Amino acid sequence: MSLPEDALWLLKELGNSDWLGMVYDYSHYADRQLPLEESIAAAAPATALIAVKDIQHNGKEYEFVLPGEAGTVNYTRLLKRFIAAGYTGDVCCEVSSQVFRKPGYDPVEAARKCYRNMAKAFTQAGMPRKVPRAP
Repeated sequence: MSLPEDALWLLKELGNSDWLGMVYDYSHYADRQLPLEESIAAAAPATALIAVKDIQHNGKEYEFVLPGEAGTVNYTRLLKRFIAAGYTGDVCCEVSSQVFRKPGYDPVEAARKCYRNMAKAFTQAGMPRKVPRAP
């Protein structure tokens, strides 16, 4: 969906089932210059999952990178807005194919980088994180 309103329309057409929701991913709205606050206000009531990744312009086109690498998204502000809207679901760091297809991609290092880049935003936003279960 190109805009939150498009996803909301689709959910309505499908009967607004409690079993369906949208994945909110601001990186897809950033390149359309959609203000963060407006997109969250529209999407929050139907958001089932927040996906985070950054977007940057490489001189020719936009490309996705790990969250926090480009600095294009204020994740603290994003999380605070969702918390204020009552969101209590999960936040998923998305590793785009534009990242994992690069030579030398290391999935463990990518996970560590995602955690490092997002941990500060979680703390500053006051969003609790689940404690991982021991294996």
